[in-house]
Amino acid sequence: MMKISLLLLLPLMAVVVIASTEEASVASARVESCSGCSLNRLHEVKRFIMEDLEKYENTVFKSIHGRRPELILLDAQDNEIDRIELSDKSREQCNELLTSRGFRLKSPEGEELKSSKGDEL
Repeated sequence: MMKISLLLLLPLMAVVVIASTEEASVASARVESCSGCSLNRLHEVKRFIMEDLEKYENTVFKSIHGRRPELILLDAQDNEIDRIELSDKSREQCNELLTSRGFRLKSPEGEELKSSKGDEL
C-alpha cells in the first residue's frame, strides 16, 4: 500500500516542481556572445544584439571571447531561469523571444518630456 501511495505521489510532485519553475518571474535578460568571430557569421543575430537588444528594458550584452550567442533569462535576484541558444534564430525570432517573455521596448527619450509639457497646456 505504501509503494502504491508513493507511486501516485511522484507524478504529482513532478507537476508541482514544473509549475514552480514556470512561475519564476523573469526580471532581466543578458545576452552573452563573442563580439567577433562566430557572431560575424550570424548576421541576423548580430544585428539583433548590436541594434535591437539595447532598445528593450532590463537587457544587457556581455561579450565573452569564443562564446556562442545565448539569451540568459534571470529572476530579480539574478538567478538563471533559462538559457536559450540564439545561433539558429533570425533577428525577428530573437525579438519575438524577448517580447514573448514580457520584455518591453524602452520609451523613446524625450517622449516623457513631451507628454509632461502637453499636460501643462
